Amino acid sequence: MRRSVRTLAAGSALAAALLTASCQAKEPTPTPTPTPTPATTPAATTTTAAPVTAAALPTGPVTAAQLVAALPPRPAGAKAWAGRGGPSGALTQKQYLTVEFGAAEAPKALAAERQLGLRSGAQRAWQQRNGTQVLVTFGDYRDRTGAKAAYLQIEAALEQDDAGATDFTLPGAADSYGIGTAAGSELLVLAGSELLHVEVKSPDSVGTAKAVALQAYGNLCRLSDCTAGSTS
Repeated sequence: MRRSVRTLAAGSALAAALLTASCQAKEPTPTPTPTPTPATTPAATTTTAAPVTAAALPTGPVTAAQLVAALPPRPAGAKAWAGRGGPSGALTQKQYLTVEFGAAEAPKALAAERQLGLRSGAQRAWQQRNGTQVLVTFGDYRDRTGAKAAYLQIEAALEQDDAGATDFTLPGAADSYGIGTAAGSELLVLAGSELLHVEVKSPDSVGTAKAVALQAYGNLCRLSDCTAGSTS
């Protein structure tokens, strides 16, 4: 259910306004920082994101290694799944946009996403023993303003497709939006300057999406300040 670039046109003016109004500060010089250690995949009944603080955050831009380390690990017994193509782990800008929008639409989105500050991405996909398929993608942006603009565009596209679907959010996250159907679900979460997108194909997709997003959100909030801003 990933979006076509054409469905994001309604959010482009808002994204431009957000960028124009933003005062972009100079990024500090990166310093070596430990990467987050992924924990065991949480149970599907876990649906509340734990409080996070801005203390002890890395002082430089998020590195590719840190982004990959923040991905939820493949659960025990699950096997790798091709998802929407591309490598498992770090993604270039073009690879990330191909996963999000498809190979035909990715080139059209590249210039706009670079303007929003897109730096790189990461992904992991797996299929569990019961047949549930999970795709997790991260989009790393220069600052929260760009990530929020990208979030609002995809959120608007999801809202266009939510007829007959169940809307849901990730409790504890300031900005999140999900839609669930009998066949699957998608959950979009803003985590500071990182954009988290979870897609699940299974009958219990909403519970699984929340559980996976909960862990990923916690990891990302150890890399970027998730306490800033408010709901859209």
